[in-house]
Amino acid sequence: MSERSEIRRGCVEDRIYAVSHPGGRERNEDDFLVTSWDQGWILAVADGLGGHRAGEVASRCAIRSLAVSLPWDYSHPKEEMLRQVFAYAHEEIRSRGQGEWAGMGTTLVAACLTGRTAIVAHTGDSRAYVIRDKVIYRTRDHSVVQGLVDGGVLTEEEARQHPLKNMLTAALGIDFQVDVESVTLRGGDFVLLSSDGFHEFITKDRLVYVLRNQPFPESGEILLQEVLDKTTDNVTLVLYRVPEKI
Repeated sequence: MSERSEIRRGCVEDRIYAVSHPGGRERNEDDFLVTSWDQGWILAVADGLGGHRAGEVASRCAIRSLAVSLPWDYSHPKEEMLRQVFAYAHEEIRSRGQGEWAGMGTTLVAACLTGRTAIVAHTGDSRAYVIRDKVIYRTRDHSVVQGLVDGGVLTEEEARQHPLKNMLTAALGIDFQVDVESVTLRGGDFVLLSSDGFHEFITKDRLVYVLRNQPFPESGEILLQEVLDKTTDNVTLVLYRVPEKI
């Protein structure tokens, strides 16, 4: 059995639920990060691309790059910090992409959470959501079908079924692009980071319903099990509940 085929979990009291499951695949090429930082949290999800173990190598490299290269000068602007870390991870993956790992890459989505602010950075089609009484924020995939949705050619539902839904226009180690945004949070909001093996198989309405009507963190487990009944992909999600008072 591959060392990356196991189910990996992380949970911080009643605030963070995190899981990475191989789903219907023998090997898990996803990875995630949950770590405290600057009176807040750094959360991240990566979904590796490429055969011959290259996907799992790339996703692990991205997560480790994020974990070890964050500057400890908390006055440093977080937006620029994340851009630099993503660029560093991109170069690390490219430098290791030789031989059987040639052409490997990974998506990466990361969120710096401090107080009522989330700074979100992403490349590829792993996503970040902010969920209140509805989904109030979602990253825009770097993918062919997202471009078609943005251009009015496809609806979001049509994009979920499109044969090119997994064709990316950017990924670390392959084509570099990073989008960074700031989102204002409220107490009781949920911040969700996920790989496409999760969000392709659950609707926004269902996300909102489960998170608002089931206790946390059991709600995360309910969502995981619902997706596992449908997907053949790896499934990774990191779910953070914003405290009512900070």
